[in-house]
Amino acid sequence: MPTDLLCPNFLFSIKQLGTNVTNYVQEIVHAVWNDKDTFTFLSGITDTVPLMECCQMTTTLQSFIDSLCVEHLDIKVSSGAASPHFNIFAKGSTIHNDSTWSKIRAFLANHSYGNNLIRYGITKTSPYKCTLCHGVDHPRGLCPFPSTQGWNGPVQQSNNRGDRGCA
Repeated sequence: MPTDLLCPNFLFSIKQLGTNVTNYVQEIVHAVWNDKDTFTFLSGITDTVPLMECCQMTTTLQSFIDSLCVEHLDIKVSSGAASPHFNIFAKGSTIHNDSTWSKIRAFLANHSYGNNLIRYGITKTSPYKCTLCHGVDHPRGLCPFPSTQGWNGPVQQSNNRGDRGCA
C-alpha cells in the first residue's frame, strides 16, 4: 500500500433536483464552481502559500475545478419512482494536501445547486454506505465490484455500473 495516498475524486452527491439530465446538472455545478465566491475562496487558499508557489497553486486549483465531472445515479425510492441523484467528482490527485482538499470539498458542498425551474438540491458528502465495498458514492445495488473480472464476493444483480468516477 502506498504511503502517499491521493485525495479522493468523489466530493459529494446532490439529490432532490427536478431533472435527470446530467449535462444540465453539470452546467449548474460548473456555474457555481466558476462564480465570484468560489474565485475569492480559492484565491484565499493561494494567498496562504509562499509567494514563489502562488502560480503553481493557482494552476493546480484551476485544474481541479476544470476536472469537474457529474455522474447520474438511477436511484429509486421504495415505491419504485425515480429519485435521481448526481455524484460530483473532480480529480483529487491534483490536490496534494488533505487539509486543502477537505476545505475545498466543504466549501463546494455547502453551496446551493439548482434553480427555480428544477428546484435546489440537497448535498451530502457521504450519501451512501455500500455493504459490498464500503464506498460512499453508491448504494449496494450500484456497486461496480461484482462486475469486475476476478471478483470473488457476493453475486450482484445485473444493474451494476463499472464506470464510476468519471474517468
